[in-house]
Amino acid sequence: MSTKPTDQDQSDKTQDADSTGVYDARQLAAAAKQQPPPAHDGTGEWTASGEAANAEFSVSEHPPVSLPGTIGAKDPGAELLGGGTACYLPQATAEAGDSESGSPMGTVDFPVSAATGEYDPNALASPAVKRPTGKAGSTPTAGRCGRYNLKRFHAKGGMGEIWLAEDPVIGRSVALKRMLAPRPDRQRRFLVEAQVTGQLEHPGIVPVHELGVNEQGHPFYTMKFVRGRTLQKAVAEFHAAKHAPGAREVEQFRLLEIFLSLCQTVAYAHSRGVLHRDLKPENVILGPFGETLLLDWGMAKVLGQPEEPPDADAPAPVDLRDGVSHTETQAGSIMGTPGYMASETALGLNEEVDQRSDVYLLGATLFEMLTGRPPRQGRTIQELIQKAQNDPAASARKVNPHVSKALDAICLKAMAFRKEDRYPGAREMAEDVQRYVAREPVSAYPEPFLKRAERWVRRHRQALVRTVGAILFLVLAGSGYVALREAERRGADALRESNHLKELNQVRLDLKEFRRLTDEARFFAATTDPVSEHAPYFDPREGEEKARAALALGGKWVSGSLITLPLPEEQEALKNELYDLHLILAQTLSQREADAPAAHETLALLQEAEPLAPPSRGYYRLSAWANGLLGQEKQAAEDRQHADDPRTPVASLDHFLLGEQYRTASAHSSKGEAKRKEWQADPSGLEKAAEEYRQGLRIDPDHYWLHFQLGRCYLSLGRFGEAVEALGACVALRPEAPWAYSVRGLALAQQNHFAEAERDLDRAVQLSPDSRPSRLNRGVVYWNQKKYDPALADFEAVLQPPKEKRLVEAAYYRGQLHLQLGEVQKALKDFDEVAAENPSFLPVYPLRARIHIAKGENAAALADLDAYLAGRPAANHDGDVHGKRGRLLRHRGRKQWLRSVRGDVHGKRGRLLRLLYAELPLDQRGNPSVLALAALAVDELSKSAAADAGSAEVLEDLGAMLELTGRLDEALRAYSKGIALAPKALTLRLKRGWAYEQTGEHDKAQADFAAGADIDPDNAEAHPGLGYVNALRKLPAEAQREADLALLRGANDYLILHNVACIYAALSQAGGRQTPAHQEAAMALLRRAVELWKSNKTGPDEIDLIRGETAFQPLKDRVDFQKLLHGGDS
Repeated sequence: MSTKPTDQDQSDKTQDADSTGVYDARQLAAAAKQQPPPAHDGTGEWTASGEAANAEFSVSEHPPVSLPGTIGAKDPGAELLGGGTACYLPQATAEAGDSESGSPMGTVDFPVSAATGEYDPNALASPAVKRPTGKAGSTPTAGRCGRYNLKRFHAKGGMGEIWLAEDPVIGRSVALKRMLAPRPDRQRRFLVEAQVTGQLEHPGIVPVHELGVNEQGHPFYTMKFVRGRTLQKAVAEFHAAKHAPGAREVEQFRLLEIFLSLCQTVAYAHSRGVLHRDLKPENVILGPFGETLLLDWGMAKVLGQPEEPPDADAPAPVDLRDGVSHTETQAGSIMGTPGYMASETALGLNEEVDQRSDVYLLGATLFEMLTGRPPRQGRTIQELIQKAQNDPAASARKVNPHVSKALDAICLKAMAFRKEDRYPGAREMAEDVQRYVAREPVSAYPEPFLKRAERWVRRHRQALVRTVGAILFLVLAGSGYVALREAERRGADALRESNHLKELNQVRLDLKEFRRLTDEARFFAATTDPVSEHAPYFDPREGEEKARAALALGGKWVSGSLITLPLPEEQEALKNELYDLHLILAQTLSQREADAPAAHETLALLQEAEPLAPPSRGYYRLSAWANGLLGQEKQAAEDRQHADDPRTPVASLDHFLLGEQYRTASAHSSKGEAKRKEWQADPSGLEKAAEEYRQGLRIDPDHYWLHFQLGRCYLSLGRFGEAVEALGACVALRPEAPWAYSVRGLALAQQNHFAEAERDLDRAVQLSPDSRPSRLNRGVVYWNQKKYDPALADFEAVLQPPKEKRLVEAAYYRGQLHLQLGEVQKALKDFDEVAAENPSFLPVYPLRARIHIAKGENAAALADLDAYLAGRPAANHDGDVHGKRGRLLRHRGRKQWLRSVRGDVHGKRGRLLRLLYAELPLDQRGNPSVLALAALAVDELSKSAAADAGSAEVLEDLGAMLELTGRLDEALRAYSKGIALAPKALTLRLKRGWAYEQTGEHDKAQADFAAGADIDPDNAEAHPGLGYVNALRKLPAEAQREADLALLRGANDYLILHNVACIYAALSQAGGRQTPAHQEAAMALLRRAVELWKSNKTGPDEIDLIRGETAFQPLKDRVDFQKLLHGGDS
């Protein structure tokens, strides 16, 4: 979103300019490299040491000083004081009891009401206005300064204080500025400020009354007290008002009269050898009785005198002379407001700055008066200065077609890129404007014949009347012919202008569509993996399609390295957006496919991107990937070398791309997969991705999509509060965009803050009614709350045509809702629709297989399982894929979809069926459809075990399935066969130990748990088994020892805490005095287990596990236990 240059100037001054508004080339270079600024001494001056010098002062001890290059240089308070060269406040700021309304205010940042934009004295105390107050918690007290009575403190800056004072001798109110603890350099500047302003005696310049010294030896000076409004405000009101017919022209002529007065003031200053260097509507005050006052001479330059005195200890007096034409300003300084300055000023060519540079600023002021906006706009100070250095001024008629051609020509001549083409001075420009006001021809615009004829007729009316009879016919005929031709010409001009405006309007519409498609491409590319169990995610091809459509639309404005978009203010932003989009699409391709076509397309995208911006590390990483895949090893090695070279530029985009690489890889990683659900990514990979996003934000804190992806990473990691905070930053950056609201709604829903979640999702839909992802997310949140009707309505809306906007994923979630309601046929229809329209959407196949099994259609079910298994990405196994919580698997297995499986097709099917069965609630295990699923799982695993007798994994799966269905003897045989094949298999030992515990064979159970502890001494899971067996054998000391060892190694694992609670529950059955203590210990462990599970909800539902655990029978009658079962804190 572009920012008005005036606003940008104010916000960026603290970054790129010193306290005087001087932009230094070194500071700009440092800002461009994101280096820290020089040390600041806290007074508004940038210094090397930050030390402040205090000294007594006497006017007699210091002769008048020579004028520095910046008159009245600003300190932090000067933003309110206007450089100290004038003081005013409008009538609205008068306080009760004042003899006059007004205040010693400057011309830059005066107090205004946030609600009305009018002057408001209360705004001085507002946090939005940085009102200096001296020491913390104190306000300067009134008193005397010289002969003046200080009536009201106004502001304090680095150089001194401003007061509204009363002159008792004359009996008038004045503005008084005095220094506090002056340093020698500040004293010189203070005197220069007063001397120069005092020597410029003109009705358009506020006079200085007196320069003196107070009782403490500190200098002060007084000025005329002024009130009024800025020209900037008057121009804004003029353009905002709805004028009656003819009234607009009258008001415009009044503004032009004000402009003429301004030109005369500037011409006077030029005649005294002074350049203002910061002319703009903001620095012009209009008094209530027709006064036009030019303020803020803080950056003025006296021609013929250097910017800094050659000898600070022996200053020369300020000398404003007539006819001075040379300058000795230091090279490299860029002084003024970037939105208005001339090219020579922006280039730091101060030796070339002269009266014509001020003429340029007068032209820029006239441009804003005619159009309502400054002549130059940009996002940053650097961008504005670059435009000033390189781009000629735009025509005012292109912004406001109602501007007359003559005034437009005056503007263009005043703002000519080459100063040789401008008016030689302010007086000459004023003469041209005066001619326009008097309806006379202007030098800048050669008038057409008809205009010249009209003016000649007006001047020679008497002679024409005397001869009208003789030449009436000829005149009428000639005039008719000329008028006809002129009307034809005007019609042609109007048609061309109309067509041009239509073309520009279409360009703006196309640019808006390009950015909409770019946003959708980035959103879909960022949401290719689930962040929670019921959070929608999308096929990466959705993002690819949107990106290609955006590139096709934006590509028509690209010609090599040039952007041909006929909107100059948008060209640089478009170039950056196109570069980023090329690399993001290339990254998406590299993550989805690893084949030659993807590599070729990636290289083509990089080739298109290269002219748009210098290649950075992300560019070279992608190039290395593509060339390596195509066998171009030499080129790939060069690309990798460039990517790793510290001299290669690093942009926020590079960190974003690397973060996306880590995020996508974590979704398919097998690392630690036994301890997480199918939808959960590898937390270590997500942490690496989050760190890359944070690194990118250090380069560009306002990068919307870096904040967005950081929030999604936190959401995947279960850090919901941080997710809400990161997504809130997105909302603050772009409150009009729906994407962050949509995902923040999911994060809030994860915390059961459903009202806030719905507000966010409603806002997302309101901002973009066509945003299908927002409606889909809202539907899922409704479903999670069992608000079935609004959920179904949202799913239906997402599935509506046209096809390119329809998200078939909504049918997947609607099918689950139907399945939850027992509407099996509707669910099957939805799942069929998803599989037909998007066969690569794998989660649909296991759910459809369950329905087929329930209907006895085993062949169809197995086909679905095969389709799911065939589409899973391969990964290397480094451990058990089933979960390591042996005892818990008796009641509910972990939801662990396969990422890759060894063994034949029967083993893969059987394992998947086993996991489907383990996910079902305990109260459904007896349903015929569920029994059919279990039978099919056992059948497939038995076939695999017979065909692949050497697979311990298959035997482990078979034993687990047999155990889940209550066939313990067969399960023990399967486990034993697996252990015979793999004696060091820890999970097999633990599972068989728990199976023996169920059959009452405690010795065998204890032997298996002990063997497990020997296999992996650091593993916590064998100790709960040993402790539980000892508790059943009524050996409390041994049981507690094992419980302590388990807690020592697994205190932050809620399933370990669950199993240790089983030990204490069993101990409580022995009776005796320790029973209450054992039960309290069990309850404390269960409360902590529930707390840990709720913190990120990774793994089985702990409350469901507690509800199904037979070991907790002694706790059933406790009130706190029942409360815990119902989801509350006990």
